[in-house]
Amino acid sequence: MEQMSRWVGWQLGTAVAQLLLGAAVLGAGGGLPHLLLALGLVQSGAAIIAYGWPPRWPLVRVERAQLAAVWRAGWVLALLMATAVAQQRLPLFALAGWGTEADVGQFSAAARLVEGIKLLPYALFGALFPAVVRSGRLDTGRAWLLALLGGMALIAVGGGWLGRWLLPWLYGAAYQPSAAVWGRLLWGLLPFVLHQHLALRLVAAGHEKRALVATAASLLAGLLLYATWLPTHPTPPTAATLAVASDVLLAWGLLAVSRKL
Repeated sequence: MEQMSRWVGWQLGTAVAQLLLGAAVLGAGGGLPHLLLALGLVQSGAAIIAYGWPPRWPLVRVERAQLAAVWRAGWVLALLMATAVAQQRLPLFALAGWGTEADVGQFSAAARLVEGIKLLPYALFGALFPAVVRSGRLDTGRAWLLALLGGMALIAVGGGWLGRWLLPWLYGAAYQPSAAVWGRLLWGLLPFVLHQHLALRLVAAGHEKRALVATAASLLAGLLLYATWLPTHPTPPTAATLAVASDVLLAWGLLAVSRKL
């Protein structure tokens, strides 16, 4: 836990390096193989930095009993992470099933930018987690939560207004329709920040099973929403609206199971 801040910095540094190198490769006219090679080189370099050079063999020595203990302690967290990722990726998968490839492209163009903004809450709550565990105070970071919510509200208002110019500037005139998706997804940052904070509180308090139940329920509710609306309205803005609704449901569910903390 004491190394969590280093881990967050390493993750962010790797992500930024991949983003910059990937943009450089694409800007130079490189194709998918060149992009994959560049991203692989960055990831390899990050691994070398993490382990040190020259690497010591074996890199990790783990006994079977240790693996069993880790699994018993961490299977709920592993399932929680998998469910949370599925909940975030659900709109893209649903649109791929009921929409067209063009719809998926328009949605992805806006969603990628919003995911970049989400790195800030991810980094902050990741760094706060060990502090919350050590102090035992679940209200640790509340000031940061309020600041983040205020910042995300400003981004949603200002970014939505700028989207009509930003998306075509980044991707080309063909992606003008992505501005509507971008504007709606930005409002999803508010419930996203809230449910990230609530999940942090639950896990820090040892109630990760509650978080898992709420996240799984939100995932199922999201499936129902997409199955109800997308077959008749298979458009990127509809998928974006349902994605925000799914985030709101998750925040509400986590809030409901957090009331006694």
